Amino acid sequence: MIALPIILVVVTLIGAKFSRFHEDYMGLSQTTAVKGFFAVVIVMSHMLGYVALTYPLDSVYRTVINHVGQLMVTLFFFYSGYGVTLSYKKKSSYYDTFLKNRVLKLLLHFDLAVALFLVMNVFLSISFPKIQYITCWVGWGSIGNSNWFIFDTLVFYLIAFGAMTVCRYTGSGLGIFASVVTVACMFFWGILAIIYGKEATWWYDTVFCFPVGIWYGVFKERIDAFAKKPYFYWPSLLLIVGAFSYLYGKRFFVEYFSVLAPVFCLLVTWVTMKVKLDNKVLAWLGKHSFSIYIIQRIPMIIIKHLGGAKNSIVFTLLAVPSTLLLAWLFSWLLSLADKLLFKKPGEKKDKKSKKLKGSDA
Repeated sequence: MIALPIILVVVTLIGAKFSRFHEDYMGLSQTTAVKGFFAVVIVMSHMLGYVALTYPLDSVYRTVINHVGQLMVTLFFFYSGYGVTLSYKKKSSYYDTFLKNRVLKLLLHFDLAVALFLVMNVFLSISFPKIQYITCWVGWGSIGNSNWFIFDTLVFYLIAFGAMTVCRYTGSGLGIFASVVTVACMFFWGILAIIYGKEATWWYDTVFCFPVGIWYGVFKERIDAFAKKPYFYWPSLLLIVGAFSYLYGKRFFVEYFSVLAPVFCLLVTWVTMKVKLDNKVLAWLGKHSFSIYIIQRIPMIIIKHLGGAKNSIVFTLLAVPSTLLLAWLFSWLLSLADKLLFKKPGEKKDKKSKKLKGSDA
């Protein structure tokens, strides 16, 4: 299993480009590649919950993955917050379509995956408490699927929508928008901390990555102007590395980890200013990162049920390709559902007009 992180690092370095400053370091291609990298890390992490570690180097693999820990999901929240701010700044109709295109679409995609888990559980005779079958559809409960990440994301989107509403009716700017999101996320962190305490800190220890992404979107132009100057960039990088090192040493305390998480996001962002990931493999993985994340447990559960988890090599050879194949198929299903349920206004009209023009020609 130790070969997996080694292969991932090698693949990541293929096509990597170094320069003084990559203007598109927060562009779609770059963030997609980064998400592709961490999507694989998440798969490698979850594999540990299903497979027996049968070889000496498997313990090294577990140590490597455990040292990454919850940091593997931080960039997804950070980029999401940044993307919301960017769209809010540039698209006048963003508020009007936000609930449909962000909240409802995410919920639909998630529930389609939950439905697959439900079918699998029926065939494998796997059962859960009844309450789980009620709460699983919004990510509060689970029937074998990953859930907390989706629940948190849905809450983040609702918080962002609430902040947009405040700004819409008060005429406030981006500063108020980011401030409202930040305060609401602090309350959300506190509520989850009360509910889950020290036993399930993963529910809330990465919450602040989203508002930090929001703020990054607000000040990106100023940040870029600052970071383009070498005499500012390198001391800033050293400061971020120092903060990360200090906080990482206290990562087992949730209060410190909650700050460590967004600092890690800034560290990766600062590095990608200089290092561009230009890789078709990472691009594909990033494009399908949601499907990989939400579907990955299905092949793992089935393989374990069939007895394939007793040997780590056999499990890896079965789980990794089946996860990628199933994720690709699920992404196709999602695109089909989106075309049917989330057609853009005027899409039908445009298609008809094209046909008419074609017939005239």
